[in-house]
Amino acid sequence: HEAGVVAHGLAKAANLLANKYHWVITNVPYLARGKQDEQLKDFCVAKYKEGKNDLATVFLDRCLEFCVDNGTAGVVLPQNWLFLASYRKFREKLLLQDKWHLLARLGAGAFETISGEVVKAILFLATRNSIPSSSQLLISSSHKGNVIRGIDASFEGTVPSKAKILRNGKLKEVRQQEQLENPGAKVSLESLSSHSPLDDYAVVSEGLHTGDYPRFGRKFWEIDVCGNGWTYQQGGITIPSFFSGMEHILYWEQGKGQLISFVQERLGTDTVSAWIKGDAVWGKSGLVVGAMSDLKAGAYTGVLFTHGIYSIVPKDGKHAAAIAAFCTSPEFGHEARKLDQKVCIARDSIAKTHCDLDRWQKVAQEQYPNGLP
Repeated sequence: HEAGVVAHGLAKAANLLANKYHWVITNVPYLARGKQDEQLKDFCVAKYKEGKNDLATVFLDRCLEFCVDNGTAGVVLPQNWLFLASYRKFREKLLLQDKWHLLARLGAGAFETISGEVVKAILFLATRNSIPSSSQLLISSSHKGNVIRGIDASFEGTVPSKAKILRNGKLKEVRQQEQLENPGAKVSLESLSSHSPLDDYAVVSEGLHTGDYPRFGRKFWEIDVCGNGWTYQQGGITIPSFFSGMEHILYWEQGKGQLISFVQERLGTDTVSAWIKGDAVWGKSGLVVGAMSDLKAGAYTGVLFTHGIYSIVPKDGKHAAAIAAFCTSPEFGHEARKLDQKVCIARDSIAKTHCDLDRWQKVAQEQYPNGLP
């Protein structure tokens, strides 16, 4: 009897999985690639190569496959695939093949049963292989060129307040085609500035990893003289000061000692550059910005710097004050977060943040009449 029940269930499941549907609605399972077993990894690579980095994006692909042509999928899943570089091909595929309708950012705390920053979810609605002029779409648009409508409830802290925003908040509109023109095809609910990206004017670099900071790192006052293998290292902005983060030193040994040997033992001699970064700007001056949340900015003095910050070194010294005025303003964080809502923002997102240099040069003349501090 039990075997018969199981067989009946399997037959019904097989029938459901083989069918096509007009509307698929679900909250998919989430599992990052690093936590998947080898069999699951191999399957995802073979069947859903572009979305393989998380089980959630594999399922989004699968849900769209469940749809008939011009059928629609409504899915709850994490937000990272909208802007991380590792999902670029996946974004491009969906933007080119399918018609996006609605994108709602829920942020942290969107589920009553999950607390904290465990997952930042979105609600996503798209139609498979749709033709914009078709009258057979389940959800249609009269706009010339598809418009994605979006709403942001991520800034609200509780489930009821997020629900209220979803019901009553103001919808934003962005054109689907324009998302492909964004840096890295990153998806944003706000139109990006038409000005040039920051890396047109500056070199944006990531700092180095040590893998064992208690062993290789100190504060400068712990050593009588900064020498004998020790060198100054810049850390993150911890206090509201233009020169915050200057208290660190690193046992560097000119890049030829214990730290490099330690890295080589773990990564191999050919992949040291995965951890040892920033050398392109060592010895030059500019700014640093924190990689976390509010992206605090301060001075960079040309020393080694940690992986928790990014250096921004002007290609032309005459732009230094303008770039400093921009990066220390609230507008910088707002523009950068249009491209990347992850708590720890990516280097590429900082580099591709749009900057109206002419405007900020005028601001800098007022803000720094005697030059930078």
